[in-house]
Amino acid sequence: EENVAHHNGAHGFIISRGCNNFIFRNNRSHNNDDPGSNLAHGFMLDPGGANIDKPQVSSSDNVLVDNEAYANEGYGIRVLGSSDNILRRNNFHHNDMGMSIDTDSDRNLIENNLVEENSRYGFYMRDHRANQLTENQINRNGLDGVNLNSSAKGNQLLRNTIAQNGGYGIEVRDSSSTGNSWSQNSIYGNQEGGIDDRVRAVAVPDLLRVVENRLEGAAAAGATVELFVNDSAEPQGARYLGSVVVDGSGTFTYVAADTWGGTHVTAVALDGSGNASAFSAPLAVADRPVATATATPTATAPPTLTLTPAATVGTTQTATPTPTATATPIDISPTVTLIPASTPTATATATATLALDGTPTATPTPASTPGGTGATERIYLPLILR
Repeated sequence: EENVAHHNGAHGFIISRGCNNFIFRNNRSHNNDDPGSNLAHGFMLDPGGANIDKPQVSSSDNVLVDNEAYANEGYGIRVLGSSDNILRRNNFHHNDMGMSIDTDSDRNLIENNLVEENSRYGFYMRDHRANQLTENQINRNGLDGVNLNSSAKGNQLLRNTIAQNGGYGIEVRDSSSTGNSWSQNSIYGNQEGGIDDRVRAVAVPDLLRVVENRLEGAAAAGATVELFVNDSAEPQGARYLGSVVVDGSGTFTYVAADTWGGTHVTAVALDGSGNASAFSAPLAVADRPVATATATPTATAPPTLTLTPAATVGTTQTATPTPTATATPIDISPTVTLIPASTPTATATATATLALDGTPTATPTPASTPGGTGATERIYLPLILR
């Protein structure tokens, strides 16, 4: 732990010829350069060189965690002829290549590593089986993010971010590299494209149409289709959306939970034999408008207005020779009632007059509906007959 190897004429750290069950933690290896024809790597796991007296033995079941390798002539790490190792949370940057998983190196778990800004490939893989790359950051390398070369078989790439590399995000260069799959990766901004698959074991999905949050497409019956969204019309996949299984007729429908969150959707297909396809052509999508809540005003009843008149009203009528009907002067304190506009009410009123024989006569007034300032005034006057 916590060792530094630098400016050596060979590899910084060599784990070789049957070195098993070791833990290498928090070490740094940088500026190592072989003056001969060989490349000097930051870390080297191998079975040892060919030697008559000492057989080559795989270096297996080792754990390399939280190490850093940079500015080396060769690779950040090379794994050659060594299996069942764990490489976790290491940082390999500014080397010729980030990581090489080479001949007869099987079942290695490579997770949560940072592999950035190396001159050529982020990962270079060939002649091995069943390695797993999970949740690594593989960005801004000079060529491909991940290069699967001759006879790299049965490897899985899960939930990695592979972005802004000078070549492809993933390139399968040889038709002998079969059974490789990639799932739920974030692949975007790579100069040559997202995935170049020369095996073509699985047909690329065909995205047919999209209506709001519903997408329809076609692919091989029984395949699993993974959907991705991008911010541009490139055949890459920046953000994983979800997956759907293709029905027996070779069609599928995917319904987004909410908005798409981007401008274009792409897809890859995975079969039951561990193969995956390249990205589909992008299909433009448009997000639905998001409803916004609006405030509803609460009606408030206007204040009650009371009017008190200053005048006293009196009337005397006399007829001769018939009896006299007299309306005695009274004080009138009218009550005014306001009815809010929020409760439209038709109101009918009547005007009372006295005939000469003392019989009151009511004259109806047409009903009115509140309006204008929003309230109706009613004035009630008492009628006294004598």
